[in-house]
Amino acid sequence: MNRLIIFSTGLLFLSACGSNNGPKYTTASGTITQALATSNKSTLQSGAKLTFTGTPTNSPGSVRDDNALDACTTKTPATALDADSDGVKTQTRVYACTNVATTRASTATVNGTVTVTDTDDSDPKSGWKFAYDMTGKYVGTSQTNNYEYKGFWELVKDATSYTYSSDYKGTSSEVTSRTTYTSGGGGTWSHKVTPVDMANPYAGGGSLEFSGFYAYLLTADSVSTEYVFKMSSSGLKYGAYPGCAQYFSEGSFTYTDASNNTVKYTYTNCTTPPVVTYNATTI
Repeated sequence: MNRLIIFSTGLLFLSACGSNNGPKYTTASGTITQALATSNKSTLQSGAKLTFTGTPTNSPGSVRDDNALDACTTKTPATALDADSDGVKTQTRVYACTNVATTRASTATVNGTVTVTDTDDSDPKSGWKFAYDMTGKYVGTSQTNNYEYKGFWELVKDATSYTYSSDYKGTSSEVTSRTTYTSGGGGTWSHKVTPVDMANPYAGGGSLEFSGFYAYLLTADSVSTEYVFKMSSSGLKYGAYPGCAQYFSEGSFTYTDASNNTVKYTYTNCTTPPVVTYNATTI
């Protein structure tokens, strides 16, 4: 399952199915402090890394307890197709499920549509699109989990590059007798990847251009707040895979908040961790 994919941080929830109301994120929001930038250095770094898998990282993929939901789910085609074995299984699923008993000793309510499309199912390096417009709720013996995924994640391939674009927003809340935990995020962005060798984009490395907005849910003093950062890059290159421990081999990428504070990651080689600065001060 060799496919080059840019992904958003582990705190983000992928959602999909383009919105009729315009982009979900059009400007930066929130003001990040130096202390918060420092405590979230690894999170922000992971949010811009590369991974090499068949499907977008943090995509819901299929819904939990799909087998239990079969009776209230329409699948087209009935069996998901993946002729090139790249992990992108073409299928549309329409969920109309209310209080369905599941194997997790809970009930599930799931409504909406999930569509996965492989642009060319004979080419494991072709493009794809994941689209989501769905809501769900799981009720267990000690907690309730609510979630919503809306938006898309897409890869378009041309003769010399791959362009990843996304416009998505996802939220999830877990409610127990003692606390409520909410997570979420998303992004509206377009990233261009130009490999040294289009026939083998993984082993030879290449260059990247970041643009758009990333949303993160960051926690300070036990309070979670959504921050939306403008994303940019300069001279950014990724190294050969596998082998480049830092993923990026040179160049930089920068997060900018609503008050023009910047968190910048600068790489000089594959082995040395990046220099990270907050408004030009190393953190």
